[in-house]
Order: sequence, then C-alpha cells, then structure tokens
Amino acid sequence: MSVTTRFRWAIMFAIVIFAASSPLLLAFPKTLYVEADVLNAREDPFPDAPVGFKLERGTEVIVLDSLNGWGAIKDPDRPGETFWISLQYLSESPVGTESQATGSGSDGDFGSAVVGILILIAVIVGIIKWLQSLGPLARFGIIALVILLIVAAM
Repeated sequence: MSVTTRFRWAIMFAIVIFAASSPLLLAFPKTLYVEADVLNAREDPFPDAPVGFKLERGTEVIVLDSLNGWGAIKDPDRPGETFWISLQYLSESPVGTESQATGSGSDGDFGSAVVGILILIAVIVGIIKWLQSLGPLARFGIIALVILLIVAAM
C-alpha cells in the first residue's frame, strides 16, 4: 500500500471519527416534542426509577443533556431538580396532540440517515481531493489540526 493510499485512509478515518464524536451532532440543550401518548419523567435514567411527573403527547421539552438513551429535563414546577425521559419517545418536529393509532412515526428516519451518510461521503471525498492538491507541509498541518479536534471532542 502506497503512502498516498495510507494517507487517504487515515484522513477518511479521522474525519469519520471526528464527525461521529462531534458534540455539534448531539448539541444540547435541544428542544424536542413528546411522541408517546404519555411519557414518564423519572427521577433517575432507568426504566424502573420512580416517576416524578408525566408529560402528554405534543408537549415541548428542552433536553439539557443525554445519558444512555435518556434525556435530562427540568420540571418547571420544581426548578433545580433534574428528571429523565426516554429519548426514544421524542421527536425533533412538533407532534399533534391526537393519539397515534398506527405506525411509529419514524418512517422518514431511514431516508434521513441515508441522506446524511451520502452527504458525509461527499464531504470526505471533497476533502481528500482538496488535500491532494496541497503540499506535504500543508497536509501535515491539517492532519495535526484534525487530530487535535478529535482529541478535544473526546
């Protein structure tokens, strides 16, 4: 394997790792909407934790942080207390308040994922082509910068 080929693989790997670990992709706080008919806000991020209060379908919540599929929220009636809701029952777009009889509401998720992957691939290919046009010193500087960004994101 030539040095150029190894360099391309190293850059692609670094970009994918950076993109996957970027806090911008998982930026919090984030406004989300309850998709379930009723969603329990629990005292801890576990399914068997005590329920603090319940949220109705369509309720707008501000998720402050996440942990293992759970989102941290504040109860407006009890500021200072953190409660946890399951992120699988939330949507990024407003949800109607009527009950959802059929379907999971996630029909567009697969298409969005495919589009996101295609965009990421296009960006990686573009960056590789751009890097090939640079001199060795410039490439080294950019690789060092990418590595620093990856370490900072972790």
